[in-house]
Amino acid sequence: MRILRWIGWGLGALVVLVLGAHVVASVKWARHANARIAVPPIAFGNVRASAKHGEYLVRVAAACTECHGDDLAGGVVVEDFVPGHIYGPNITQAALKDWTDAEIAATIHHGVDRTGRPLLIMPSLNFQFLCLQDVADMVAFLRHLPPVNKANRVTRVGRIIKVLWALGQVSDVFPAETVDHVRTFTARVPEGPTVAYGRYLYTSHCAGCHREDGRGGKVTSGPPDWPPAANLTQDGAGGWKQAEFIRAFRTGVNASGSAIRPPMGDAIRRTGKLIKEHDLKALWSYLHTLKGKDVGF
Repeated sequence: MRILRWIGWGLGALVVLVLGAHVVASVKWARHANARIAVPPIAFGNVRASAKHGEYLVRVAAACTECHGDDLAGGVVVEDFVPGHIYGPNITQAALKDWTDAEIAATIHHGVDRTGRPLLIMPSLNFQFLCLQDVADMVAFLRHLPPVNKANRVTRVGRIIKVLWALGQVSDVFPAETVDHVRTFTARVPEGPTVAYGRYLYTSHCAGCHREDGRGGKVTSGPPDWPPAANLTQDGAGGWKQAEFIRAFRTGVNASGSAIRPPMGDAIRRTGKLIKEHDLKALWSYLHTLKGKDVGF
């Protein structure tokens, strides 16, 4: 009986500890989610925006459809007991008609909504490195989208994720807290299969998961069950060939014949065939300058 009593006390203490951790995490989460972050206004000035190029950026290069759906009227990010139910909002003109261009640009570049609240897992850790022209092009395309009257689904983040986040095990959930909001826009780099353009593409689209040095590792903005991002560096003495790298994006299969794992594999299978040839050659040229282990997904 004494042993059972001690077990009961232990289980009770564990329940209290778990509930207490959840309460503390929920309070901290609410404070961060409802914070207001002041960001400098974005002015496009004399930039001549291209909605056509913006469509390529939104649908392919930035892969906004991954979270916002094929029609960009809202999509499923994740639906699971542990991470919760997370949905990308409607970003067609039905939802953005009252927004200014500067407010839309701030969402992309700074990761905040029109009131300054930080957005959940918005990839602005990458997008902060976009040049002003590309941001203007993305805004121009979103302005051309036909309105789709579709209500946003309510996002509910799982309790475990909130506790892990509060303990520092899942970081970059609110990227706006990490983005450098006062840095100037990246200078525009001419498109082409060059190292300079590859560096620009990598920094503004890939480094958020694969790190600035290309060595990959834990994806700090993703759920805990995501595999580590691949090491994309090369040792300069072998590794993948350019044709294998391009073929991986076209087929979703790596050089060894294995399917590339989610979430990267899912993204590649959705948009890989649409990526411009010179974008892939530029990325390859830049990755080939990074010293380290051979490239691999």
